[in-house]
Amino acid sequence: MMPTSPKGVDLTIFLFMAYSFIFRAVIFDAPAITGHLQKR
Repeated sequence: MMPTSPKGVDLTIFLFMAYSFIFRAVIFDAPAITGHLQKR
């Protein structure tokens, strides 16, 4: 199942970039999030 239209390729690249961005944000923000939860 390979996308043949440019729209499909753009969608795949967009999803990949969004996933990597969220993955990075979760890893770097994990200490801050856990610290914020422990403060409560």
